[in-house]
Amino acid sequence: MKTKINEVELYYDLKGEDAPIVFIHGLGASSLLWLPQIDPFSKHFKVIVYDMRGHGLSDVPTRGYSIEQ
Repeated sequence: MKTKINEVELYYDLKGEDAPIVFIHGLGASSLLWLPQIDPFSKHFKVIVYDMRGHGLSDVPTRGYSIEQ
């Protein structure tokens, strides 16, 4: 799935129910990093994974962006 935030399409995926847990990848990685963890954790949590701007399936902004964004 994708959602538009500040003119940039960001990829995310949700799996499971109950309390949310968010997996955030590091610099140069993507949400694919978390594939082995998604199924086991989704049995007890709503797992949220996403690709940060310019990573994985998310768009690369045409203008600069900051850590705050």
